[in-house]
Amino acid sequence: MEVDIRKGIDDTINSKVQIFHEKIRSGIVLFEKDRFPKILDSGYDPLLFNIINCSFLVRGNINEFFSIIEPFVEFNLARNIFEIEDSKVSEFRKVLSGINAFPGMDLLEIMPADAKGSHPDFLNRMGAKTSSLVVRDNENILNLQNFSSKISRKFDITFSNNLLHDSSSIEDDKHSNSYRCMELYAIFSNLTKKGGFSVHCHGSYISSLHETYFQFLGFKVIDYFRVETGPYNFGIILQKMNHKEITGDEFSYLYAEMKKRNPIRYR
Repeated sequence: MEVDIRKGIDDTINSKVQIFHEKIRSGIVLFEKDRFPKILDSGYDPLLFNIINCSFLVRGNINEFFSIIEPFVEFNLARNIFEIEDSKVSEFRKVLSGINAFPGMDLLEIMPADAKGSHPDFLNRMGAKTSSLVVRDNENILNLQNFSSKISRKFDITFSNNLLHDSSSIEDDKHSNSYRCMELYAIFSNLTKKGGFSVHCHGSYISSLHETYFQFLGFKVIDYFRVETGPYNFGIILQKMNHKEITGDEFSYLYAEMKKRNPIRYR
């Protein structure tokens, strides 16, 4: 997807225009690790910023998004700086809270049982209709066999934080955590509208190496990026390109084929 943002910012400042075009991919703003705006000053900050970014892409209004963030971003072409200074965070948060970024849009988070935070309230103040599913509710674990009985509609944006990694939240007695994370990706795909986005942060199973698998699910990898320093602190933004839905049987067959080709990764 080609995105023309020149009409959305001050064209008289050529270095800003140049850096914007260097620092975006398909309309997604690419901050360096540890430089994401501190919207809530929590581990959700990179996720929230990218969800807001995606909301403007869903509505085909990316120029407005760039006009909103441009006053707060420091641009220095010589030093290759592209960041929002800490001194501007409070005002930036206030501006974001006052815009209607999600008019009529449905958002879904699949979360660990111990997830906490004020992000749903923040998103709701921006016009989002937020829903959530806990990946494990007592002994009942979310999977491809039961997800449709818990929620039956599709969403403009789906997302997760600190979920797609080795943890007790996703474990079951029959499958590896690798299997479970790939199954969760399939659930996210089934619950994301065509043209919508699925955004994930902080996990060891967030990887650009799954791109062929994502294509099978109907996802296109828009961006794969580092959130902060650390072995598992990555993020990924996926766009749903079609109406593909995957069944439990299809997934089990596909995973078995992936395991044959790479038994270490897909254990």
